[in-house]
Amino acid sequence: NIFVGGISFVQPVFMGGKIVQLNNIAKSNQAIAEARVQEKTEELIVNVDEAYWRVVSLENKVQLAKEYRNLVAELDKNMEALQEEGLATKADALKIKVKLNEADVSLTKAGNGLNLSRMALNQLCGLPLEERMELKDANLKETLELQPSVSIEQAWANRTEIKMLTQVGSIAEANSKIMASRFMPTIA
Repeated sequence: NIFVGGISFVQPVFMGGKIVQLNNIAKSNQAIAEARVQEKTEELIVNVDEAYWRVVSLENKVQLAKEYRNLVAELDKNMEALQEEGLATKADALKIKVKLNEADVSLTKAGNGLNLSRMALNQLCGLPLEERMELKDANLKETLELQPSVSIEQAWANRTEIKMLTQVGSIAEANSKIMASRFMPTIA
């Protein structure tokens, strides 16, 4: 009984540029994956920012609705006094009562919208839905500082979609070079 075994090792020396181009494709795929992660992160930040400012806006709308309801309630009280004195008709008093009911409905709608917006913000932040947090910008009495504007060229350069398309173009170019390398000699 005779057994024969062998081990061989082949090291490619020149493959017509295939190895270099495959490395370039791998780097481009890695850059695309990083750009996708960055895009998802930016999308989340935009969604949280939008939900945050929606809650701030609705808090101010609720405050405005409360002030309007109080104003109409005061007008209703004055109208009842005028009606008792005979200076206003019952129709005028009923018109004010209708406005008071409309103000109550508006206040309820604004409160419901605020609660739903808070729940949406909590959901985006990963907090329990019923948790009520105090927002820093809830009182918009002070002026907000505006960020400096960004040039169009800089904005286009920072877009993740543009970065991904650039990498896809690099992959297509590398694939065409791989196809051309099939006709080149292979040395191992």
